[in-house]
Amino acid sequence: RRYSNLAWLLRARYLVDIDCWSEVMGKPLKPQTIVQVIHDKMSGLEN
Repeated sequence: RRYSNLAWLLRARYLVDIDCWSEVMGKPLKPQTIVQVIHDKMSGLEN
């Protein structure tokens, strides 16, 4: 599994598993996409 530089820093600093994902290589993620993924992950924790 390949992690981005930010993921490596977060893993090293906070010792937590980082969930990395992207839509298209080289294209930025849209803010609403990020918010939707966060909501989906949070709703999965409640069940």
